Amino acid sequence: MFFSLILSSAFLVVLGGVPTAPAAAPAPAAKPAPGLMLQIATQPLRAQGARYGVRLEILENGYWTAGSRRGHLDLAARRRLYAAVAAARAAWPAKPDPGTVRCRALPMQRTRVRVRDVAFEGTSPCGEPLPAEVTALMKLATELTTAPKPEVAPTPRPVVTPPAPKPVPVVQPAPQPAPAGPLVTLMSEDLGGRRFAGTGTITIARDGSWRAGGRAGKLSTTELTALTAQVGKAAFSGARPAPGMECAAMLEGMITVTAPGRGSYRWGVPCGNPSPSLAALAATIQRLTR
Repeated sequence: MFFSLILSSAFLVVLGGVPTAPAAAPAPAAKPAPGLMLQIATQPLRAQGARYGVRLEILENGYWTAGSRRGHLDLAARRRLYAAVAAARAAWPAKPDPGTVRCRALPMQRTRVRVRDVAFEGTSPCGEPLPAEVTALMKLATELTTAPKPEVAPTPRPVVTPPAPKPVPVVQPAPQPAPAGPLVTLMSEDLGGRRFAGTGTITIARDGSWRAGGRAGKLSTTELTALTAQVGKAAFSGARPAPGMECAAMLEGMITVTAPGRGSYRWGVPCGNPSPSLAALAATIQRLTR
């Protein structure tokens, strides 16, 4: 029995001297995925069975996706967008607009705008419009992401004159001027009406040069001066169809007039009712670029 106790004690000593493996360190917690800040999706209402298609999506960390295009907003752009998002978020739930245009034409498109944890929906050109804060947010998001950026003229390279017995004057090439920015743009969207020859865009630059599809030209100084004055007088911010406007015809097309720094307005044909100054401006653009 004494011998058995000695063996048991020795066995316990041996077991107590066996080293054990250290406990594994806990895996670092995964960073949470950035949340959705803004999503703009549209659904065509004339195509049967059509679903919503996402046009633009911006995450809280500034990364954005628009179809095949991607990008990232810097801190200054994100701060501007955060302020617009807060204003749009405060407008939820959207209240019906008592001045909404009555229009018997069928709406052509439904737009859904998700602003963080809430969503807004509206139809155009007829039906319930989106709140002004949401429209302003959509415009700013487009400007910061998918809007075309102004081109920068390349810097001319200096010409190095090789050494020569006699000095030879070198004529430096004049730097190319930067392309003039757009003064006004007229976009026509054909919806199957007889009044439209097709979808197209007319752009007139501030230097008078214009492009319309495959055609191009330049306005005279007198024409450019008159058009610039007409753009400055056009009522973009206050443009709105008159309350009580009735229209039983099907829409044949859409017209959008945009002037950078002034505004943009879109209306349907023949149901739209733009301000007289915008209607006159659209007619002038078409006349000058024929």
